[in-house]
Amino acid sequence: MNKRKISKTKWAFNKERNIYVLENLGPHGQRLYQETLSAFDTESWASVIILSATLIDVLANEYNGPIKSVDGIILNKAFSNKNILWLRNKRNSIIHYEGPVEGMMGGAVQTEILALDAKRSFEILINTVQILFKNF
Repeated sequence: MNKRKISKTKWAFNKERNIYVLENLGPHGQRLYQETLSAFDTESWASVIILSATLIDVLANEYNGPIKSVDGIILNKAFSNKNILWLRNKRNSIIHYEGPVEGMMGGAVQTEILALDAKRSFEILINTVQILFKNF
């Protein structure tokens, strides 16, 4: 078995975590989170990356629910780090085509690369929620 193979149950469909994430999002974020899980379930890896980055933007701007009580220093820590920068750059390379993007050039190896990038993107999203709300 390939060690790099993505296991759906290990990172996307953790029921307790997903309930927690949904409770801390506003309505726009909740809808996008459900869409992200659906994209993962159908192995729409580019969509997982795009939606994960979009959700982080929504978290930063949808001033609704628990986010209203998060301290400014924590907000800065959550939204200004190298992982967020990587995710935004990855999303932008997919949606604003300027040349070949690793994972988007077709073939099994490229699909595996994209799947791993999708996993990393989702983990960045979850880590951001953890930083913001600290209840995991």
